[in-house]
Amino acid sequence: MALRRLGIFGNASRADALTAAHAVLRFAKRRHLRVSAETAMALALQEPRVSVPAERVAQESDLCVVLGGDGTLLRVAQLDPKGPVLAVNAGNLGFVTEVASSQVVRALQGMLSGQTRIASRMMLEADVMRGGKRVARYHALNDAVLHSMALARLTRLIVRVDGEAVTEFRADGAIVATPTGSTAYSMACDGPIILPALDALLLTPICAHPLTLRPLVVPPSSEIAVEVGEPRQKTMLTVDGQIGLELAPGDVVVVRRRRRRFRLAQLATTSYFATLREKLRW
Repeated sequence: MALRRLGIFGNASRADALTAAHAVLRFAKRRHLRVSAETAMALALQEPRVSVPAERVAQESDLCVVLGGDGTLLRVAQLDPKGPVLAVNAGNLGFVTEVASSQVVRALQGMLSGQTRIASRMMLEADVMRGGKRVARYHALNDAVLHSMALARLTRLIVRVDGEAVTEFRADGAIVATPTGSTAYSMACDGPIILPALDALLLTPICAHPLTLRPLVVPPSSEIAVEVGEPRQKTMLTVDGQIGLELAPGDVVVVRRRRRRFRLAQLATTSYFATLREKLRW
C-alpha cells in the first residue's frame, strides 16, 4: 500500500504505549513519512509539532497506529478512519489489538513490504426510533448494548427480527454484537465466539430471567429491533462502551449490518485460533 502519512493514537497514560509511539516516530523519520498524533498523545510524547485533532488524524492518515487496549481501538473506530488501522496491544487483554508493542516496527515494515494483510471487519449501525422517527444513529465495531440503569433492577425488552416477533423477556439487558464483539461483553454473558471472517448478528441476553433464553445468531442481512417495554425503570443504550443515550419507554433500537467496514492491519503470521489459545488460555 502507498504509505505516506502515519497517524498515532494511544493511551498516553501507559508507559509501554509511549515507548511504542517513540519507536513509530523513529521509524517514520527514517522512512521520511509524515506523522500526526492526537493531541493527548503528542503532548505525552513531547512532540507538539505533530499534534492534530483526533478527527483529522483519522481522516488524513494512510494508516492509523493505535497503541493501547481494545477500548482505545473502539474509541478510534468511532472516528471512522479513512485507512486501515494497525492495532498494537499496550493494554490488558487486547483481543483485537493483537500485535504486541514490541512488534510495532516489524508490523510497519510489513506494511511497506506487502507482508501484512488487511482484514475487513463487519460493523453495526444502530438507529434509535422514538414515535416512529429516528432520533439518533450510531455505529459500532463491537456491540450495541441495552441495559438497565437501575441497580439490581430488570428491564423488559421486546425483540423482533426482520419484523417478526421473537421474544419478550425481563433481564439486565441485551447485547447485539458483531463477530468481532463476540469475544467482548457478549462472551462474558455466555455468548458464542464467532470467527471475525464471518458476517452475522449476535443477540445475547444479559442475565435474563427466563432460564431457557439463549443467544441467537442471525444472518448479516437481518435487522434486529429491540424495544424498551419497561415503563418504570430507566434503560440505556451504550455503543462500543464509548457513547450512550438514555432510552424512553417505547423506544426501539434497530440494529443492522453497516455498509462501511472496518479495516484492520494484521501480521501475515497472525492466527485467530492462536489468539484464542493465548488470550483465553485454552
